[in-house]
Amino acid sequence: MSFRLAYYGTPGLSARYLEAIVCAGHDVRYVVTRPPKRRGRGSAVLASPVGEVAADLGIVTVFSISEAEMLSDAEPVDVSVVVAYGRIIPTPLLEKNLFLNIHYSLLPRFRGAAPMERAILAGDEVSGVALMKMEEGLDTGPVYETLEMPIVSLSLQQVSDGLTELGIELLLSWLSRDDIFTVEPLPQAGEATYANKIASVEYRIEPSMTTGDALGRVRLGRGFVEVGGKKVIIEDAARGPVGVGADGREPGAIVRIAGGRWGIILQDGLLEVSRVRPEGKSTMDFSSFMNGIRSDQAAIV
Repeated sequence: MSFRLAYYGTPGLSARYLEAIVCAGHDVRYVVTRPPKRRGRGSAVLASPVGEVAADLGIVTVFSISEAEMLSDAEPVDVSVVVAYGRIIPTPLLEKNLFLNIHYSLLPRFRGAAPMERAILAGDEVSGVALMKMEEGLDTGPVYETLEMPIVSLSLQQVSDGLTELGIELLLSWLSRDDIFTVEPLPQAGEATYANKIASVEYRIEPSMTTGDALGRVRLGRGFVEVGGKKVIIEDAARGPVGVGADGREPGAIVRIAGGRWGIILQDGLLEVSRVRPEGKSTMDFSSFMNGIRSDQAAIV
């Protein structure tokens, strides 16, 4: 099967879907993405990753829902595909044709903007992708199919890459079906939870946390501690040896362990830290960082 499509998306992972759809032989009539913006202080105004791919492929691109509404009348399509567009699509537009959405969670768990991040912070062992028929509500639409993937110990980037591969597989399999317009998706079943964006303060690792809580933040790539008044991002860490820190030292203490390694005592054990990136500096071994810290500063706050 080959369809006339409209594509809605913005970030890099979404751009991969657009490329895959075109490679599969579908006719993408137009793309709707977020407007170009500055990426970094003093830098040029640049298109979104989806906008860049659309330009390379010579696909008509618009930057607002109002423009999309006009194009939907001028360029009728069979299916609209939405992957991480970043805006709510109003009901009148959704009623123009079949709108399909790939969402990065096992709905109804983690509807919303940050499903992968919330799954990692919650300690979920499995996540997945869902193909749903879009409604105007926030990720409330009925689901055609889900695919699952283990995410234990994976970084946010690894989860994103793996789920994107699954999502592309799932989407293309449904776009190849001749019954896509007649199959009825199933209503979401179970209790819904919401994945709000991660606030900056949520990346902070505190002495009262468990090692699991801390490792979740490290896996997101932005988990940090404060040592000696300095913000230090932890880039690599693991659960430390059982029993270390059980000699009365308080949570938050930074301790040297066997082999010249270092760790942080947390509520339920030791977080062994390998690599860090102090604010304004390059990545270094935690042992090198600790060489510049006075003994009375060897604690997180």
